[in-house]
Amino acid sequence: MPRDELTPRERFLLTIAQKGVDRAPVTAYLDSLYAEKIAGKFGADLIGDVLPLFDRMGFDVMLRDLWPETEGVFEPKAWCVETKNVPVEGGVDECFRAQTPGGVLTWRARRINRKPGELPPYATVEYVIKDRKSWELYRQYAPRTRVKDLSGVRRGRKAVGERGIISNDMAGVFNNAVYLRGTENLLLDAMEDPEFYREQMTYQVENIKRMADGLAEDPPDLCRHYDNEANGAIMGAAFYREHVLPYEREVIAYAESKGIRVMLHNCGVMGELLAAYPETGATAVESFSPPPNGDTDFSRACKVLEGKMVRVGGIDQIHLLKSPDLEKIKAETRRAVEGLKGRSGYIACHSDQVDRDVSVEALLAYRDAAFEAARYA
Repeated sequence: MPRDELTPRERFLLTIAQKGVDRAPVTAYLDSLYAEKIAGKFGADLIGDVLPLFDRMGFDVMLRDLWPETEGVFEPKAWCVETKNVPVEGGVDECFRAQTPGGVLTWRARRINRKPGELPPYATVEYVIKDRKSWELYRQYAPRTRVKDLSGVRRGRKAVGERGIISNDMAGVFNNAVYLRGTENLLLDAMEDPEFYREQMTYQVENIKRMADGLAEDPPDLCRHYDNEANGAIMGAAFYREHVLPYEREVIAYAESKGIRVMLHNCGVMGELLAAYPETGATAVESFSPPPNGDTDFSRACKVLEGKMVRVGGIDQIHLLKSPDLEKIKAETRRAVEGLKGRSGYIACHSDQVDRDVSVEALLAYRDAAFEAARYA
């Protein structure tokens, strides 16, 4: 088919295969929170509210967050959880207490009140894995998550059609371990108690493989694999290659072997980890945030990754897209796209969800400049 007759979906898929196209796809990370902002009220549906935003704004569709329905598999008598909400300033602490045959586990998460369109602040303030004793209880009795239903994913794929692609998520090994143990504790485990660290990471490898088995029944076009906790701000390439890469590579290879094209997610601070990312075996990597929140040199990133990984992102939604200067947005967008697009294998996007403070006018300025710069000769 001639290149100028490509549908958006065909253009995405050729780009993911790193084959020649007339231009790089230009998309936006529009989600239910941004749809809430536009509507000024809570409650937005990905297909009913978010998908029409792509059409109204003229972006190629990459519909994200089409999560499958999951369930936890466990022995009810061995895992009895009680929840109590404790008010705190501006929100509530959700306090959890799990009774197991071997003892009690506790953890606590803080949820801050939000307005329509705001990302709900949610942070763990007490981790469930506090020591080896709590670890032994957790790994013996905690639920094993698996995919239960993919009907929402199929509904999204049908709705998007030839307008683009769909994406959902597969957790990362280090990320999942951090959610249970905490970043500082997990880093210390890797150095001071390597066997304890290995046990935690191996446990997560098996969990994620089980999720991949479910996703493989109807895989998304790209599946985001969270690797943002293991970022260049807290570790160098040597630590990453020794303590993180082997585990991430194992689950990514497993997923890719089942037809799941994995997109490694780093929130922007890649540092010297950039050169290690092709070793993960993932199809793509995002987000290539520029300073001050990231550290991406666009030309270097393209040189290191072109022909090895699809590059997704490059546009700063935290600072640039909140600027009232639309000409600045256009100029910086052109610089990013021209630096990252290479000869093929690039998808223009911003680095994460659109914040509620980003105006529609700013998104359209990014769109116009990106479409112009994304064309190949």
